[in-house]
Amino acid sequence: MLCIVEYAGMDGVLARIRVSWALASALVAPGIAAQCKAIEALRGKDWGRCETMTPRNSALAIASDGSLWSVVRRLRAGRCDVVLTRLEGGEPRPEVAIEVAPHTEASLVADPERPWLHVAWSRFGKGPHAAMYRCWDYEASRWVGPATRIVPDEADHVVGDLAITTDGKVVAVVRCGKTPQLRGGWSSAWSSSICVLEDAKWSSPMPIGDASSYSGYAQVVAVGKTAHLLWIASAPIPAVHHRIFDVTKMKWRTKEPTRIDPSVHLVSPALCLTAAADGDGNLYCTWAHGSGVTPGQGALWLSFADAEKGYAWTSERIAADPPVLPMKGFASLGVTGGPGAHATVVYSKQDEGHRVLYSRTAVRGKLFGPERVLERSRHARAFERVQSLRTAVKANPVRAITSGYGADGGVRLVGAGRQPAGRAAQR
Repeated sequence: MLCIVEYAGMDGVLARIRVSWALASALVAPGIAAQCKAIEALRGKDWGRCETMTPRNSALAIASDGSLWSVVRRLRAGRCDVVLTRLEGGEPRPEVAIEVAPHTEASLVADPERPWLHVAWSRFGKGPHAAMYRCWDYEASRWVGPATRIVPDEADHVVGDLAITTDGKVVAVVRCGKTPQLRGGWSSAWSSSICVLEDAKWSSPMPIGDASSYSGYAQVVAVGKTAHLLWIASAPIPAVHHRIFDVTKMKWRTKEPTRIDPSVHLVSPALCLTAAADGDGNLYCTWAHGSGVTPGQGALWLSFADAEKGYAWTSERIAADPPVLPMKGFASLGVTGGPGAHATVVYSKQDEGHRVLYSRTAVRGKLFGPERVLERSRHARAFERVQSLRTAVKANPVRAITSGYGADGGVRLVGAGRQPAGRAAQR
């Protein structure tokens, strides 16, 4: 069950969020008084069974007016609708249809200045797959123009992650298909490129890696007017790579990608990573490590890049998850950066059938204290999907949403406990 929770911040301003009933009395943001009151409830059965997007798509955003939006799948009567909806208080709750397709993944970012939500998704049909884009004006409750293809040619393209710079330029990760036409920005089959939207026009695709990299499922995080790309490359050694793109100058700042942790060798590009930026411009990245050669060694990891040190990376293990194996789906974890130099990791484990939802807090890349149990369920796969907010907003305690299987079938919002004191100021 989902609850609308009303709370009063230190400045006396009332706000509302929707969290699961079990979390309502426990989850508060930094600087927010722990005075929670459940004022209404929403069950999944009222909306049909809902799913969040996979962790590799940014599909949760706080709009310029402070409202919280997400793209979810709504499953009912043998039909799957990909829907844009507002997740926090206010009625009527909008249901903006995007696509009718069971396997569509979508990404979402909020414009920093205008009442716009930028949405990108994959369109599957009898012909080539298409990476699509459209913009929703939530004040006027209408689309701003028709849906358009990010890459206009007729080869297969699938949309990946999405980010937006402080001056409103949208950066999209687009993955080519198995048999791409390699002209115009594709380094190999299944590789990714980025496209930038400026003045209502998409740029030509620009490959993020070289011909030997397996850059599918890349993540993009905007810090100021730069875009940080992170992905799992398969050659010469499987590892998480990082590269910086200057969106203003439309060129890469680094000639070659940086391998973020030379001490840990990955074995599977299928175990996706998630990335985020905190309020100080530092980067966080969560990823999973498993081995088919020595099963039972799976683990969940957190990496941190210090902006003051030229984005030098360090890594720590979040938790053991022994069953994690290569080429076996995606890990159920995500990270939210901020406020300040804090970060919140939310995850569930394969080893427990995704029945327990956990969180851990990091300060400047250092994990603080043991893992914290947020909620337990008797249902297997109850917290199978975790979708994190990329950068937190100080006045809003929401850090992630989660969905799975169970009696409810709805989408839960996850708030944050009080953060430990760090040397960085709150954003």
